Amino acid sequence: MHISHSNKTKYSPIGIDVGTRSINIAQLAGTADGIVIHDADIVNLPEENLIKEDVIIQVLSDVMKRNNFKGKDVVYRMPPSLVSIVPVKISKRENETIEQAILRESKEYIPYPISDAVIDYLPVKSADEGEGKSTKVLLIFVKRSDVISHLNMLKKIGLHAHAIDIGPNAINRTIKRFKEYSEKRILVINIGHDNSFSTILWDDAILIDRKMGWGLNNITEKLVSNLDVNIDEARRILFKHGIDWLSVPQITLNENTFLMNDSDIPVHIYEIVMPALSELNKEIEKILVYCTSEMKGAMIDKIYLMGSGGFLKHLTSYVHEIFGISVNVFEPGTIFSKSGKLKDIVKNNFPVFMVPIGLALRGYDA
Repeated sequence: MHISHSNKTKYSPIGIDVGTRSINIAQLAGTADGIVIHDADIVNLPEENLIKEDVIIQVLSDVMKRNNFKGKDVVYRMPPSLVSIVPVKISKRENETIEQAILRESKEYIPYPISDAVIDYLPVKSADEGEGKSTKVLLIFVKRSDVISHLNMLKKIGLHAHAIDIGPNAINRTIKRFKEYSEKRILVINIGHDNSFSTILWDDAILIDRKMGWGLNNITEKLVSNLDVNIDEARRILFKHGIDWLSVPQITLNENTFLMNDSDIPVHIYEIVMPALSELNKEIEKILVYCTSEMKGAMIDKIYLMGSGGFLKHLTSYVHEIFGISVNVFEPGTIFSKSGKLKDIVKNNFPVFMVPIGLALRGYDA
């Protein structure tokens, strides 16, 4: 494939991650100092339109004009609501290739005619590999018409899709490149507003990718109903103060303003959102139990939080406290040593750039 070069700088394709509420974009560059983010941006989508075609075209056109992205090649992730990823056990018949077996068995899982689907699969790690004739895969399918309309959108703004990819692949690429060498068994929790996704990476292979029926809205809705504020204000309060489960709730009013001291607020937020956090614990528990049974008792040695959950102060230490496993959010300084060059929008929103960075790596590492 063609990768642009100028002054010995090697540019990746532009990684474009179309989420439910925002479009996140990143391009990498290889320089004498190593890999850096050449440019990146994030655009929130208007609530009422979200992923409508004309909105995406408008947003991407504006983004391309106002930034300094190089080249026209993109690696693109379609909105997760359009893409189904299902773990499936495939049994091969005599003289059958894995592709033939997947095509035959996928009829059970795809709720529309096979001829209307674009089907792909990802082999997943399993402790009993080689035993018997069944193979575990993540079955990936999307409506052909949706793929075509997204490719056409890119064409309309002069971009070329080098590849269409999925979240777990992108996350695996980012983690593989930037994790500590000792981290072999990793649970990544990508926290979105409505839903979250948990991906287990096992010795650089994907073990499972599972949609969790839990999102940040579970927390913000508790604040909305308890504090009688709107959803935007609830998010602002949550991200500004975070949670504090270690202190005893107390109220000391500032003697000048008669308002509660900022330092007292996180513990009260925790009291309000504790039921929603308990639901998150149950979801993580399910994944860990699945992992232990699937991998014959082996345990996860690292949890990474990304997406909106990466902005919630003290969530890492809370999850660590509950499960006793080391928990981190990727920080730009640890990955890109020259993070001083990063735009504020990237520094301040770094946890949502894990996927677009992984998309960009697909072309960069090719």
